[in-house]
Amino acid sequence: MFSKTALGLTILAVFLAGFLTWQPFEGPSQVNKNGLGSGDSFETGQAPTEQLQQKIKDYESLKEQSAQARGVHVSFGRAASDSGWQEMLALIDSAGLNAMQLDVKDESGQVGYATQVKLAGATGAGLGVLPIRERLQDLKDRGIYSIARIVVFRDPLLAQKRPDLMVRTAGGSPLAGGTWVDPYSKEVQDYNLELAVEAYQLGFDEVQFDYIRFPEGRAAQTAVYNCKAADDSRTRVDVIAGYLSEVRSAITRDRLFSATVFGYMSIAEDDQGIGQRPERMAPYVDYLSPMSYPSHYGPGNYGFENPNAHPYEVIDASLKGFQTLVEPSGCRLRPWLQAFSWSQPPYGRNEIRAQINATEDNNIKTWLLWNEDVSYNSDEIVK
Repeated sequence: MFSKTALGLTILAVFLAGFLTWQPFEGPSQVNKNGLGSGDSFETGQAPTEQLQQKIKDYESLKEQSAQARGVHVSFGRAASDSGWQEMLALIDSAGLNAMQLDVKDESGQVGYATQVKLAGATGAGLGVLPIRERLQDLKDRGIYSIARIVVFRDPLLAQKRPDLMVRTAGGSPLAGGTWVDPYSKEVQDYNLELAVEAYQLGFDEVQFDYIRFPEGRAAQTAVYNCKAADDSRTRVDVIAGYLSEVRSAITRDRLFSATVFGYMSIAEDDQGIGQRPERMAPYVDYLSPMSYPSHYGPGNYGFENPNAHPYEVIDASLKGFQTLVEPSGCRLRPWLQAFSWSQPPYGRNEIRAQINATEDNNIKTWLLWNEDVSYNSDEIVK
């Protein structure tokens, strides 16, 4: 027999058994029942090894860090430049931040570093411009929490290189200019899973899936998905939730995993045709990140003629709505906040701080700022 503390560590150790050993990843078939790689083995009732106890402590520390993560989005283009990288590190320091979301695969379908994932190699997706290991070491040395952004089903490069995976209109032409790949495709799903596994292996603290949805718009409602089997009766919500479930099973619960969701989903009664329902996605992610940008709401939403002019109230109402939807799952919220101007009024310190204050007033201490141009002003962020 051993102490309650040792028993607790043993239970958690079983949960984290795949945490210890990493192997080169050659595809989803390599993922075993213990997660990304085989870990220490021990029989039930056996106290965890000292090494495993340390790994458990590290994991718990990382979870605590994730709950306090306050950061910004950074493109791999900015991060590839030494001067741009130093600017981002200086921003994090001066603005009182402690996290960075860094593009792995962005909206273009390109991967900033020299990825070893086979499909990326076949399509030429890996640019090799980003010294990813050095950048991640910089973040680690500074205690900055790192989040890998993987844009999933918006992938124009893959769509162009593999037309069989492209989403098309009912008339057969490329949907939205050929920017979307088929969410029903197992090959597409596995590709993004492999990139996620590689990101963890490189040292990212967390992976976040973006564009984890079907395309939006009227033409998308009748789009052709050639990878959908004739007898596939799943709804689009089933497809997205099912994929997140498969990813979670592959990476196991010992890796922090998150996904973005349209901010409008907290007030929508259905999935709006894109397959996202927060309550269906939440059980498989540690964090759901609603993109509740005030500028993206229309007249009448939340009772405002111009929601963009009411950043505190919009974020407050949105988070309360999302919390109701995800609370039963235990999933936490980490909102994306608007650090850009889109329509009136323009956004500056008052608007950005109002969103941050609304988030923290909802007892959420973790948030991310989005600016597509990676243009931030520390004076507009710092408390």
